[in-house]
Amino acid sequence: MLSILNPHDHYNSLLSFLPFSRSETQADTSGQCIASSKEVFSFRAYLESLASVAVVTVRAYAHYAAKFVPHEWAETVEGVLPAEVARLLKGLLSEDPNGSIKVESISFDEENAVKQSLDATSASNVVEIPDSVTEAARRLDHNDLDAEPPPCPASSHTVEQQKSSAIPHVQPSPCKKPTIPRFYTRSRPCMKAKLQSLMDTLQPTFMTPDGKLEKALSEREFLPVTEGCGLPRYLNARMFQRMQCHPPSVTSVDALEHEKGLAAIAWSDFTRNWRKLYTKYDGNIDSLTFDLLLPTGQGRAYLVPADFEVVVREIIAAHPSFDFLRSSPIFQDRYVETVIARIFYIKPTPAKHRMTLREYRKIKFLDMLRGVENADTCLGLSMPPPFSYKDFYVVYCRFWELDTDRDMLLTSADLERYSQGALTRLACRRAVDLYGTRVVVHDPEEGIPDANVRKGNNEESYLVEEKAFTFTDFVTFLLAVEDKTTHAAIEYWFHVLDLDQDGCLSLLELETMWAWQKNRLLDFEAYNLVDFFSVLMDSLHGKASSAPIITLSDLKRAPHAADMVFNLLFDARKREEWVRRTCDAGYRMADEVWLDIGKGETIWWEYGTSERDGATKIRLEGWPKFVEVAYRELLGAETTDEEEDDTSSVSSFASDRWVGGDE
Repeated sequence: MLSILNPHDHYNSLLSFLPFSRSETQADTSGQCIASSKEVFSFRAYLESLASVAVVTVRAYAHYAAKFVPHEWAETVEGVLPAEVARLLKGLLSEDPNGSIKVESISFDEENAVKQSLDATSASNVVEIPDSVTEAARRLDHNDLDAEPPPCPASSHTVEQQKSSAIPHVQPSPCKKPTIPRFYTRSRPCMKAKLQSLMDTLQPTFMTPDGKLEKALSEREFLPVTEGCGLPRYLNARMFQRMQCHPPSVTSVDALEHEKGLAAIAWSDFTRNWRKLYTKYDGNIDSLTFDLLLPTGQGRAYLVPADFEVVVREIIAAHPSFDFLRSSPIFQDRYVETVIARIFYIKPTPAKHRMTLREYRKIKFLDMLRGVENADTCLGLSMPPPFSYKDFYVVYCRFWELDTDRDMLLTSADLERYSQGALTRLACRRAVDLYGTRVVVHDPEEGIPDANVRKGNNEESYLVEEKAFTFTDFVTFLLAVEDKTTHAAIEYWFHVLDLDQDGCLSLLELETMWAWQKNRLLDFEAYNLVDFFSVLMDSLHGKASSAPIITLSDLKRAPHAADMVFNLLFDARKREEWVRRTCDAGYRMADEVWLDIGKGETIWWEYGTSERDGATKIRLEGWPKFVEVAYRELLGAETTDEEEDDTSSVSSFASDRWVGGDE
């Protein structure tokens, strides 16, 4: 069966070979083309061949259009084809020996008809029809009937124009693709002008008193240049290292300590290195600072925790609120570890100890550094949370309470004593096994004798290799256990509950965790297994689920429901606090933590403010609430009688029920 071209496409392809070449014509003195008798005869044979092709074409057009316009074939042709072409083809069809066209049940083999017309023309040895006709017939099956006509219509000539010239010359108009403007164009001239303006501004810094560019700047003198480039002042150390003629390939503070006071940067070194770095990223500050933090010569495209150490130590050395910490190197190390651990905890993939450029932009590290610059104290809400000394103080005190042997390591047995035994033993073991660091510890019962111990000693030392929490590991654990609504905490505890590591929580895994927890809850929460599963599924899905499993996406879609599920499975203290807040309105009001905001006091953007009792206050939730309550307890702050009664009752009640409850 014949498949039809779009009418305009078919018309263009068939008429594209009409004109003869200029070599077959003769020109008179006026420049017009005059055909000889032989050429006129050739043109007539050419038209006869064209007529045979046109008959088949118009039949196809009529057959196609008659499906939609139930009229005579002549009216159908006029409705489908352009007016001039319709008049021309109707004149050719008037001499059709087969008579009028019938559109009912028509079935043509157009390719054979075209081939027959070509054979008849070649037999006359007069003119040769190009292959475009045959090619057009072959392309019929590759077009859509409902396709829109091309944007550039074919050129058409009236019959009178064709009669006026013996040999008509019609140039086919090629379809031009629309020119789509580029969506984004780098503004190189604007960037170069901005860079040149910046260099002109910084040039006087490198001038000597006699006006020569021969002054070499030390690290302290280089600080105005760093701030002039639009970077936070705490990136001055990294900026100074990268602008040197031969920047060091390491970022550790110990390896760079001997270079301080010796290295200096000249104007030529700064111009060359800064122009190269600025033009590489088109002035994008996030990409530029990401490159600044990367060590040179290692070929890494990601950041590791050691790359942030220089920046954090620069904050300790330069920020005025950390003066008291500069005389305690040990606490400085713990503070640096806490800040870096929190920075990597809030990135989109906290489990990986590497940070890509995309994650670097997500955490808004530059905004944090500018927030540190604007903060007036290291304890207030104006300090970004990862750099808050109050948070570090609480974390370190919690670690110190559990580390009774003072080896800066916490085993699963040490972790079970956290919050008066609130966590189940299985949860603590799973957390240490997944997120702990493999270390060698002293264990007289299961260890092997230490070969380094002399035989003269009375006691023999036994060593065993096992997993334990370092201080950095404990920072991540504490963030996850005290605020289980964040995506990082949900991912943290999901892998703890996923015993077989198959990416989903099955009923068997939930039953295993529930077996360690069910005897530690309140009496009225003694669910049987079926009711327990129903509570979990209803809290997460809200309706009957087709598969009795829990995925990570289910938990992330409902963070508060995920917090309730985790507490029900392994955190008895948080579960009982949730029950009391739900049932007791007085306890719920006493459990709220509000902070007053003074006039003109700046706060970090993550803390939302609200009006209460005619004053601007902040209601703390999650991790900030835990830090504030724990900090008050550590400092021995006085509280109201109601708060003291509630705290003492909860502590005594918890200590009686939780300790030893999972034996």
